[in-house]
Amino acid sequence: MELKVKSMLKLIEEDAYSFAKRVEMFYKKRHELLNLVEEFYMAERCSHISGKFHNANSTIATVFPKQFSMA
Repeated sequence: MELKVKSMLKLIEEDAYSFAKRVEMFYKKRHELLNLVEEFYMAERCSHISGKFHNANSTIATVFPKQFSMA
């Protein structure tokens, strides 16, 4: 994830001497930036869902300790 952040910052922080140059740079790099943002979103969602499953498993193991064991 840290490498993705660094590559995104590198794309954003490239030298652009004028507003027109900066607009042109973002237009050219827009697709790559959108892909990185989408990857961040998916990673965050995956982490959130994983936490929900972990909590659900803990609850089930607490309520039904004989039927379900946390390995």
